Amino acid sequence: MMPLFDRGPGLCTRAVVEVHLRRTVAHDNDGDDDDATSAAELLSTLRVVDSATGAPVDGYDPQDIALGRAVPPVRELQERLVREENGAGASGLHGLCETRTIVLQVRSPHVPNLDLVDTPGLVAAPGDDEPADLPQRARRLLEATLDRDPEHTMVLLVQPCDAQPRDNAAMAVLRARPQL
Repeated sequence: MMPLFDRGPGLCTRAVVEVHLRRTVAHDNDGDDDDATSAAELLSTLRVVDSATGAPVDGYDPQDIALGRAVPPVRELQERLVREENGAGASGLHGLCETRTIVLQVRSPHVPNLDLVDTPGLVAAPGDDEPADLPQRARRLLEATLDRDPEHTMVLLVQPCDAQPRDNAAMAVLRARPQL
């Protein structure tokens, strides 16, 4: 399975990342799938939009990239956005990007119409070199994302298998939204 979101030790989401899958009409004339492009070769468009309006952000031109090579550019964009919004030096990432969203749009006859959204996780307390208001900012960002379109939202909450759901901060956010 090809990863759509960055993962691994020491990695965490610091900006909202949306993957928009859009089903298109097949381009071949005979209607079969013999020429189907592999998932890694699908052309995708990477762009940055204003989180409140969805409008493109100046200074971030859309990039056409193969989906199989999308993780590094998404990570680089995320780091740039966090540095710009938080003033952190190039040596590290501290804080979140709340005002901009990274959008990766994939068009293919082999995908469903579906939006996947990865938000920064909730934290109980900031790390030593992180802003003191990081927990509140992460919660606000999650709540704004959930409240954007509750009728069409399905949530996948991930937590360690040895943790109690009642102790999960994200579960408390979801309980406050019975419409989800």
